[in-house]
Amino acid sequence: MANVDVLIVGGGPTGMALALELSMQDVSYRIIDKAPVRSDKSRALVVQARTLELLNRHGTAKKLLSRGFELHGANLYTNKREAGTVSLDGLDMADTEFPFPLCVPQQETEHFLDECLAKYDKSIERPVIAKAITQDGAGVTVKLENERTGLSETLRVRYVVGCDGAHSSVRHAGRFRFEGAPYPQTFILGDFHVSDSSLPRDRLLLCFGSATLAMFPLKEGKWRLVTIHDGSKELQAHGTVLMDEQPTVDEFRALFAEMAPPGAGTLHDPTWLAKYHLHHRVADQYRDGRLFVAGDASNIHSPAGGQGMNTGMQDAFNLGWKLGRVLRGEARDALLDTYDAERRPVGQNVVDTTDRMFSYATWQNPVWRMCRNLLLPWVLPWLTNSAKRRAAGLRYISELTINYRGSSVVYTAGGFSGPVEGGDRLRDGKLRSASGDVVMLQSLCDGPSSHLLLFAGVGQGPLRSEEFAGFEAKLSKTDNHVKVIRIFNAATDGEGAYSDLDGQLHARYGMASPGYVLVRPDAYVGCIGNMDAFDELLSFMGSGKF
Repeated sequence: MANVDVLIVGGGPTGMALALELSMQDVSYRIIDKAPVRSDKSRALVVQARTLELLNRHGTAKKLLSRGFELHGANLYTNKREAGTVSLDGLDMADTEFPFPLCVPQQETEHFLDECLAKYDKSIERPVIAKAITQDGAGVTVKLENERTGLSETLRVRYVVGCDGAHSSVRHAGRFRFEGAPYPQTFILGDFHVSDSSLPRDRLLLCFGSATLAMFPLKEGKWRLVTIHDGSKELQAHGTVLMDEQPTVDEFRALFAEMAPPGAGTLHDPTWLAKYHLHHRVADQYRDGRLFVAGDASNIHSPAGGQGMNTGMQDAFNLGWKLGRVLRGEARDALLDTYDAERRPVGQNVVDTTDRMFSYATWQNPVWRMCRNLLLPWVLPWLTNSAKRRAAGLRYISELTINYRGSSVVYTAGGFSGPVEGGDRLRDGKLRSASGDVVMLQSLCDGPSSHLLLFAGVGQGPLRSEEFAGFEAKLSKTDNHVKVIRIFNAATDGEGAYSDLDGQLHARYGMASPGYVLVRPDAYVGCIGNMDAFDELLSFMGSGKF
């Protein structure tokens, strides 16, 4: 009987992200997928800023940027007339290296993930299915079958993670309930070449009228077209939405002529036509003993907002380091319970938010549709004329505002009142090394370990190098898996440390006085406080929770 620590079931972006995390954590694992080859279809199109930040820990995300292009906003149309634009340019996004959504087909994202995983000498086993999954108090026994060779094997693992989509075999093997309901609408999409088009190719286009049409730019002069069919009558009559008929090119051409703005061009040579039906559901728990679910295995929803793939990958980033720490004996098993506590509320919020967005865009009530089309040209300019509102919207959709405040494994020291709290995302910024190189803070906080940022403070009384050494000596007595980064004000310096350019990071973290930030391996703040509360950090780290 073969043995590894973790079996990942599902080799899509979520499973691949978890494989990268476990590779970084030096955890033994196998990753399987039932498909003999990867799909060559575009599928999910948007990689959000927070996902890019976390992917950047495994290899330069700039390689992925070159395979797509930045989205700079959205144009909205009603009855073929422009109702307004939403610009994402010139916003206050200085705390991220990726202040934009990246439009890139999913197959390109998966190729990038394959390349990152190959650096660890790992790859997906195909076509392999988990025929039986049985857990007990000591581990999980899994019967695997290779559908190409017909060979079977029995695998014994400590944990199994289901990243295998809406029909997850792992979820079915455990005591998970998948609560929710189907959407009555049917989603219809097509990837088309478009000739003689003058439409802007750096933004999303949303067209409202007698129907709803969303247009996403692709490379090589192509566009993704998405519309919906109201299947509520079919759902009432048959208990399901009929899916027999596939969309045709002529139907898309008629829709394009009716809904697309002037200068849209001519559709031809589709590379993908599809009709699919979705649900909005969330698992009642993300952990059942030694079984976990992530990505679409844990929650499914409307594609509105480009959240699904990103949410799944961030599930993996959250779970990976916790598995590593528990398997190495550095933390108690209870740390794994915080995966559900931290990520399930995120999944529920995504389902609720995308439901509202989807309902606004697609509700077919004729009175609502008339009011929406009439009022949108008046309301949209008011909503988008504020750069602050646009930046807040971009941060939300980019998943930069996700936090784990209130989690049992984060802490804000008493007396600290800065803008960042325990559980918040690690805000990025520029630092200068002693050799004069400019680096990004997040790039320093990579690898399997936690990092401790020691801020010298600004103004009168900043810490000196020898004072830093005293705090580090205290730390060394209680912990051996934290890397320390000293950050001085721009006006100060320190051997082997970093200078804060223009004091931006001190301000970003509220460090007018000397302070510290403990950074988790998933680039979230584990603990934050003033230096005079350093003993609270030591107590937190010695509590066995982190």
